[in-house]
Amino acid sequence: MAKEYFVEIFKVIECCYRDYAVYVDPRSLFTIYGLAQLGWTIEDIEECAGLQRGCTDIDYNKDLER
Repeated sequence: MAKEYFVEIFKVIECCYRDYAVYVDPRSLFTIYGLAQLGWTIEDIEECAGLQRGCTDIDYNKDLER
């Protein structure tokens, strides 16, 4: 019975983590899922980090031509 009890508790914890991962684990903010859950864009993260919006918008194809 104790095993079933702990399994149920872990299922609840798993559901909460899945639904609120952005608030519990800051690493998940930097995923596509985390950004979508908050409705943020890359520019919002730049601004949050104290950078100018759009400063990480780099033309990578230009660097590959070298």
